[in-house]
Amino acid sequence: MLRTCRARHDRFALNTPFRISRGVKTAADVVTVTVEGGGHVGRGEGVPYPRYGETIDDALAQIAAVAPLIADGAGRADLYAAMPAGAARNAVDAALWDWEARAADSTVAALAGIAPAAPVASAITIAIDTPDAMAAAAARHAHVPLLKVKVNREDALAQIAAVRAAAPAPRLIVDPNESWSIAEVLVWQDMLLDQRVDLLEQPLPAGEDGALADITSPI
Repeated sequence: MLRTCRARHDRFALNTPFRISRGVKTAADVVTVTVEGGGHVGRGEGVPYPRYGETIDDALAQIAAVAPLIADGAGRADLYAAMPAGAARNAVDAALWDWEARAADSTVAALAGIAPAAPVASAITIAIDTPDAMAAAAARHAHVPLLKVKVNREDALAQIAAVRAAAPAPRLIVDPNESWSIAEVLVWQDMLLDQRVDLLEQPLPAGEDGALADITSPI
């Protein structure tokens, strides 16, 4: 069956700047893939991350390179040999799953042999700002089950405490995005416990993660 595979760059402006320890985003840049054939259309998305050496242009080029293979009938399994892991392959893979499910008048879950997806609580993210601004943002979401609090090393304790005071009920994830040292992870354990933090995500630079193996943390 003849199929086409096309990709484009979509940019979605954010309502407010999204600050983490590594920088600020004002828009979401997404690569959108469309696979079409036999009267069916499948769509997928990927977000190239500069942190991992990815760019929009590189992702679009990778997808253009495999488009002839998709047109000739290549499937999802063929992508593992044809494309490196990353945003581009994710977008094509998702589009093929979607296309196959529609062509079979089925669902992705059924094709994968798994149970249909059930509702899952996802985290609302509170981006880095002043403690007062983060408290105001948390107060607007105090009813949700899960918050993720972005911090760096500059004012983390005050930021986390402000969010917790404004939103007593939600479970908390604290995400320093690689900005802490192992000394800070150890010193701030009691504070994290006091603020009822459930998870500390990616506190250390990627090359220093091994230090976490040597500590026993209650978080």
